[in-house]
Amino acid sequence: MVIESACMIDRRAILTALDAYIGLPFVHQSRFAVLPDGTRTGGDCLGLLLRVAWDVGVPLEDSPDYEASTNGILLRLECQRQLVEIGVADVRPGDVVQWAEHAGVESPPCNVAWVGWRGGGLTLVHAVREPYNSVVEHGLRPPWPQRIRWAYSLPGVGPWLPVLG
Repeated sequence: MVIESACMIDRRAILTALDAYIGLPFVHQSRFAVLPDGTRTGGDCLGLLLRVAWDVGVPLEDSPDYEASTNGILLRLECQRQLVEIGVADVRPGDVVQWAEHAGVESPPCNVAWVGWRGGGLTLVHAVREPYNSVVEHGLRPPWPQRIRWAYSLPGVGPWLPVLG
């Protein structure tokens, strides 16, 4: 079930929402809850996916099958169910990617990340347990391109219109 969105979502709104999470702590099975004073707690890769979608008005459902240990296959099924699958070569800032555990073809799926945009180039924004224990942003450089196997867009997301000049 892909959620239909009533209005076009600006990709820059997604990137702005992502900025609020960079540096927050990695907390397994947490969803970056908003505290009464407006600060946020930590979260994990699924929490980052959900919270940013919620921040831009896309009501993705939290997975009822979320387990104590990460199950990349269930995560892939949830992405297929709720997001719009696109070609890996077609990713733009504001899209979501999922990568394999290792570069090998038979490697199982694992974590997800948002595709960001910084300094005129694509980045990955994701919650990382080790070695950072936080949400990080880094360039989309090796080994990541070789490990990315699946890509998705939020339902109703608009085209990417980079700033020229």
